[in-house]
Amino acid sequence: MRSIVRGDRGRIGFLLPADGLTDDEYWSCLPDGVALLAARYLVAGGLSLDELESDTDIEPILGAVNLIRQAKADVAALADCAGAVVGGLEYERDLVERVEAKLGRPATSTPRAIAAALQALGARRIVLAAPYLDVVVERFGEFLTGFGIETVASKAIAFAAETEIAELGPEQWREIARDEDRPDADAVVLGGGGIRAAAALDAAERDIGKPVVAAPAALIWHASRLAGADATRSGLGSLFSACGTSPAGPAAGTGTGDGT
Repeated sequence: MRSIVRGDRGRIGFLLPADGLTDDEYWSCLPDGVALLAARYLVAGGLSLDELESDTDIEPILGAVNLIRQAKADVAALADCAGAVVGGLEYERDLVERVEAKLGRPATSTPRAIAAALQALGARRIVLAAPYLDVVVERFGEFLTGFGIETVASKAIAFAAETEIAELGPEQWREIARDEDRPDADAVVLGGGGIRAAAALDAAERDIGKPVVAAPAALIWHASRLAGADATRSGLGSLFSACGTSPAGPAAGTGTGDGT
């Protein structure tokens, strides 16, 4: 008989900025038997380029790692999407390696998880829509290029704070995916660690006839696979329904992508 303790199939150490407001989005994507153990750290609290660059300080993140290490996490999931892409490929690789070294377990970041998800889906050309300034979305595309993924079109939805992002609901992200899709794209990526899109992923994919990858869902999928859990679930799009047991990596470009 299975244990009644949640996490008997995997324990994700969830590291997120203190201004994050959409923890429930991540919880809604958890596979059966996988636990989410959250630890927060302080950030500037805005989405300007200067504020996001200040959030690339690794030390507060490493402090949060101490908390999930005590909770015996199997994997670390870094939820700050904007900070990772603003820092760039080398920064993100160094961040993941330092978190892995401190935790003694694998780690992934949101943009790395998106790249791994696109690999699993066989998608190499994407449309990218994200709730950031143009310059941040441009860096997002450059980051994914390092994994062999081409951004054929992008949409910057310039919010000033996470509170604004959290007010946009799943049906609005569904509309964005439909409106921004292009025939030459293999998938649509909805970037941003603070978005709420999971409840509309199946419908969005029916609308456009291709995968729609949302950042929070991708992070939970990748972290679950790194922890060795089966991420297969219905209602969360093709990533979870068709790729629940796909390998977690490697994702070429910023290291192994699989915690080794």
